[in-house]
Amino acid sequence: MEALLKQVKASFDAWPQWQQTDKLVMGVSGGLDSMVLLDLMIKLLALKENQGKEIIVAHFNHHLRSDADLDASLVESFCHHHQLTYFIGEWQEPSHKNTESLAREARYHFFANVLAASQSQVLVTAHHSNDLAETLMIRLIRGTSFKGLAGIRRYSQRILTTDQGQGVATDLVRPLLSISKAELLDYAEHFKLEYREDSTNSSRHHLRNRVRQDLLPWLEGENPQFLANLESMTQAAAEAYQENFETYMAQEDQLVLALGENGWILDRPTWRQLSASRRRTFLTIFIEERLIADLGSYNKRLLDQLDQLICDTASPNQGLNLPSEWYVQRNYDQIRIFNRSKELGPEESVDDSDFHPLTQLNKWIWVDECHRVGIFRKEQVSHKLLSEAQCVLPLNIDIKQPINYLLRHRQPGDQIRLQDASGRIFHKKLARVMIDQKLPKNIRNQIWLLVDRQNQIMACLPNIKAAHPTIVSQEFATYLFLYQTIEQISKV
Repeated sequence: MEALLKQVKASFDAWPQWQQTDKLVMGVSGGLDSMVLLDLMIKLLALKENQGKEIIVAHFNHHLRSDADLDASLVESFCHHHQLTYFIGEWQEPSHKNTESLAREARYHFFANVLAASQSQVLVTAHHSNDLAETLMIRLIRGTSFKGLAGIRRYSQRILTTDQGQGVATDLVRPLLSISKAELLDYAEHFKLEYREDSTNSSRHHLRNRVRQDLLPWLEGENPQFLANLESMTQAAAEAYQENFETYMAQEDQLVLALGENGWILDRPTWRQLSASRRRTFLTIFIEERLIADLGSYNKRLLDQLDQLICDTASPNQGLNLPSEWYVQRNYDQIRIFNRSKELGPEESVDDSDFHPLTQLNKWIWVDECHRVGIFRKEQVSHKLLSEAQCVLPLNIDIKQPINYLLRHRQPGDQIRLQDASGRIFHKKLARVMIDQKLPKNIRNQIWLLVDRQNQIMACLPNIKAAHPTIVSQEFATYLFLYQTIEQISKV
């Protein structure tokens, strides 16, 4: 078996999902890298052990070069010759600003379309070791993160989005990452493979081309093993990131409360219990895994500012502007991160500064000068205390799991669980319920909501006149949530 085919076969054999995979979508540009990989994939799937697997070719014409149609013609001709299913897409409105980023976005929308149409969940690309080196060098030049040091991963998972906004869960496989450009060129010459040269690759206008033409040859001249060494380093970085990510995820419920589209709340006391190095590592992971999709990018300054908001005790209330209209707001022991553009409108604006995470049991928390709340073990709540409470909500809490409830005011899109006279359970927008009951706007904005970690409304405080059924019956409750106003609190 030819050497490169052995390496590609080894890459797929090491991928846990390979045996269950029957369809693979492969991005093919018509250039050297993808045409060599396509030829190797045909040989790989011709092996007896891989019978029944199918390659689906996806070519995207960016229309950024006058000869781009020739790339599509080559791919189409190759697929006809080898009787391969193929899709060809076109960038309808090519942009000449921020071209590389927008072209990549359009290309991956097309890949998502092909994955959805072919009912495949696997995308194969022809990134090789030179691509890995170029990408990492560019990240180092521009600045990168802990996760960025992992470079391009051989196996990864992403949610790609079609042109219609449909999410497609995708496994990305890059079987050439240990193979150099020179090896691919030798293979193409040996088997007389036809491929297209991208004329823009010779331009020195793009940083990637300058890295390719100047920096990498110099580094390989200093050490011929540079590409292999770089791959080993990125693999070690990827493993280190993954280990820290798994550690973070095991504690995220205690550190972060997700509010769905309304952002997140960071619990400052819990973050401050971490060591300085672990806190900054976890903040990096939080940004990379939760915020980056909305912010687009970030730098060390943002990490420093968030860390300071967590640790600084001088001023209880502080704010921080983020890209894309996101905002960080610190109020005493909570840091809320939210998008300021998602408001109710000029007549429906609310004061979203008051948030009270309920993460401790058997303890009263004052939400303002007149109201307090707490979650208490059922057996410890006296009849007197029950009679004084304005609201009593049964809860079934497993103390082995993090306690993660939140008291907040209403937000855009809030829905409440209701029950009609026949016992039917349904959901309705909270704003509509309040309007139907003719509650004044100032009262609507003062009502407290108890929500769980899924941001589901458990109770309204004070209760509004709606048939809002309890989720846990008294019989099965282990704890009780209590809400009191100052005139009800016993002065004993």
